[in-house]
Amino acid sequence: MSVEITGVDEVVVKLKKVSDSIAKDADKALRRYGFNLYALLRTRTPIDTGRMVGDWKTSQEKNFGSVATFKIYNNVPYAGVMETGSKAGHKPWPSPGPLTTMVGGNIYSKQAPGGMITPILTKVSAEAAKEIYMEIEHAAA
Repeated sequence: MSVEITGVDEVVVKLKKVSDSIAKDADKALRRYGFNLYALLRTRTPIDTGRMVGDWKTSQEKNFGSVATFKIYNNVPYAGVMETGSKAGHKPWPSPGPLTTMVGGNIYSKQAPGGMITPILTKVSAEAAKEIYMEIEHAAA
């Protein structure tokens, strides 16, 4: 008794095409959302001198031909406190002033209460996940 399975090569070729298509679509979606997030961050960044808004940068690390990581960063020394706020009683803003506001126990710039990155990611991540999922389903169809 024996069993013969044919067509395995055809299945492997089809799976490879679907896999490549999914990787390309996911790569495009990652880049698109990365650059959209970058643009949104620039519009949400508080502006006094313009130094911080001008310092946003992007980098992309590739992994086997596709983007594995899309990084958005800012090197100004006060970028962290602009995102996370300042605890009341601590530097750089020990108490709210004319350009700051208290949110959840932290003091933030009035131009970005609650930070810059967190509010944008909360909004965009659900939209991005849905679109990426739809693109992957489309590629697999």
